[in-house]
Amino acid sequence: MRNASIALVLAALVGCGGSSSSTTETAEAETTTSGSEAQPSFAQITVDEVATAITAADGSVAVFDANSRETYDEHHVPGATWVDYDAVTAEQLPADHATQLVFYCANEQCSASHVAAETASSLGYTNVAVMGAGIQGWIAAGKPVEGAGAPAAE
Repeated sequence: MRNASIALVLAALVGCGGSSSSTTETAEAETTTSGSEAQPSFAQITVDEVATAITAADGSVAVFDANSRETYDEHHVPGATWVDYDAVTAEQLPADHATQLVFYCANEQCSASHVAAETASSLGYTNVAVMGAGIQGWIAAGKPVEGAGAPAAE
């Protein structure tokens, strides 16, 4: 189990983001304007808040994984949709711009989810959040995952 956890952490760190551009540089470019720090246009949301929203299953939340495609395929939040963090389009997002959108990536050090969330906000979505703990925090909290690396049902 310990080896699997270590492999999971390493895979998530390597898999942060879905493209070849630098996540940190892209995030800085998105949030810095004329020498002053711009306020992000999204909220922070906890693992438990996301789990509660998903459990409600009323269609009021859409969850997006901004990790690499390989990391998403290995494990992701149940019902999450994969997005290339620096290529999010309106076609990938719900038609209702008031739907709560939640983006996540690997962990607190990964900023791919922030880039994706900023894009969604710039597309006119008004209820955008980032789960900063990422997939690593989700797994550490004992929440279920889907994907090839998910534990088999008992």
